[in-house]
Amino acid sequence: MSEVVDNLDYKFDESEKVYVIIAVLGAIIGFIPPLVIYLLYKDKLSQGALFHIRAMLNFQILMLCIFSFFFLLNLLPILGTLICAVAFPFIFLFNLIVAVIASIKAFDYKPFNYPINHDFI
Repeated sequence: MSEVVDNLDYKFDESEKVYVIIAVLGAIIGFIPPLVIYLLYKDKLSQGALFHIRAMLNFQILMLCIFSFFFLLNLLPILGTLICAVAFPFIFLFNLIVAVIASIKAFDYKPFNYPINHDFI
């Protein structure tokens, strides 16, 4: 999913745009909004809409893994806390910027290549 597939039609209906934007912007608060929308509407949405939702969901699962790693690192005394105090704001800001850019691309029916991504779903 990290590579853009040329033969995939990224277009989706105006009615589906709401679900895509909610899933992509909802990812600012975590992986739950894209996961809920994906599970509830995966049989009803077009492939273009599902592409954007699945890509954001994969990105958010990866971000959850990164946050979990730094949370565990935070359990180390002093050094772990200092590293996490510096890393958490940057990770959150990175997540926010990626979600906003991805929502703009989805709003324009364009694919977005996430900077770091792995296919979980």
